[in-house]
Amino acid sequence: MSSPSRPAPPSPVAPSPVAPSSRAPSLASRALLAVLLLIGFCVVALSIVALLVWLPLALGSPNFTLTLSAWAGAAVVLWSILPRPDTFVDPGPQLSRNVHPRLFAEIESVARSTGQAPPAQVFLVHDANAFVSERGGMLGFGSRRVMGLGLPLLHSLDVAEARAVLAHEFGHFHGGDTRLGPWVYKTRAAIGRTLANLQEADRPILHFVFELYGNFFVRVSESVSRAQELAADALAARTVGASTLASSLRRIVRVAPAYQTYFAQEVVPLLERGRRPPLLAGFGMFVGQPQIVEQVERLVEASSRRQADPWDSHPPLGERLAALRAGDAELTGAMAITLLDDPNALELELLRFLVPDHDVGGWPGIEWHDACELVLLPMWRHTVQANRSAFEGLTWRTFPHVCRDAEKFARKALKLEVGDPGQRGSEAARWLLDCALAVTLADVGWSGSSLPGAEITFRREDDELRPFGLAAKLAHDVDAGQAIVELAERHGFADRALVP
Repeated sequence: MSSPSRPAPPSPVAPSPVAPSSRAPSLASRALLAVLLLIGFCVVALSIVALLVWLPLALGSPNFTLTLSAWAGAAVVLWSILPRPDTFVDPGPQLSRNVHPRLFAEIESVARSTGQAPPAQVFLVHDANAFVSERGGMLGFGSRRVMGLGLPLLHSLDVAEARAVLAHEFGHFHGGDTRLGPWVYKTRAAIGRTLANLQEADRPILHFVFELYGNFFVRVSESVSRAQELAADALAARTVGASTLASSLRRIVRVAPAYQTYFAQEVVPLLERGRRPPLLAGFGMFVGQPQIVEQVERLVEASSRRQADPWDSHPPLGERLAALRAGDAELTGAMAITLLDDPNALELELLRFLVPDHDVGGWPGIEWHDACELVLLPMWRHTVQANRSAFEGLTWRTFPHVCRDAEKFARKALKLEVGDPGQRGSEAARWLLDCALAVTLADVGWSGSSLPGAEITFRREDDELRPFGLAAKLAHDVDAGQAIVELAERHGFADRALVP
């Protein structure tokens, strides 16, 4: 979360609006292609329906079974391609201008700069990303503009980078992409329904025909999508500057996958046990860990070098940066999270949206430095006690020997037949052994720490031990096993039962 010492967010900028005439050729060509793809699908589907209806009648004395089968196939295809009304499910809590005036001032400023109307609704979403769309109506007609802004995205970008993201999203409105979206989405949905229904009805030949067209449609529409992204980038660069947009793109590539991992590995285990941790504070800890920084930098480098794939909806980072011709400088101004009033309250709103069947607001909060003792240790203890018979006779002194034959321990602990454990069984056994180590260390007075992104570490006096992953290491490292025994001897629990 941003520090209170950071300067206040700068006032919204208002560059010259983009000329409306600059969008006409792009919109016309994309609209034509989208309509042609949709028409092509309808022509193929209706031609097949007509053929299936006509063929039995053209045979002169139609066979009843053949006729029924052909007409059933026609009915399946016809039912699958019928257009469905667009339904929009809120992707998160809706934000209000009255509550968050600074954010809406930025949105409206960028909307004016790009010559667009602001969205009718803005939602806070659980993702380090942003999106715009036109929802409701039929095939884009009678629709309303909506925008989604990720809470972790606003936490990770500064205000200037957030403006660049907004300008990019308004570029999709400017280029008409959001009006084309319903056409493409409806066609994809119709193809998907047709394939699923034909597979269920056991019509392999018809399934093959629609699969061919579906693959063609996806490849062409994804190429259009990549062109739309580059066009939106170009408009954002003209509006807020290429360097600012490039900085935001690099930052998003770093934080988007990191947040998914953080939430799944760090937050979900606490939520499953009825505890509510501070989301943004934990994410800040997570992305600050040296090993996480190293991983995301490798990810950025790989993304910069990757070539575009025909099935990608977005161009790779390297292609987007090359098109911008921007430098490598990254911005460090006031963070975009300062545009929101009371981010802590928004965290709770977002969690309530994600866990609608529980009273998340009534769950006790938990600080990250207490997570090991209050949540993780009881979980490990329960796991170990449920398998306590497998640890009979096992001490810290004999622990390294057990790790060298994890399959044997897996058969004992997991009650597997000989030859069954394999890789998964051995991994489960090693995790169980690691849990036992952690529980024992806590029982003999070591303090545990499990900050987001960091290895779980137990400390006492000048010694520290990271139990998770240790069983796998001891399977091959004899010296490490001897060091474990010596550590236990030094603290007086080498001959203590691992699970009393």
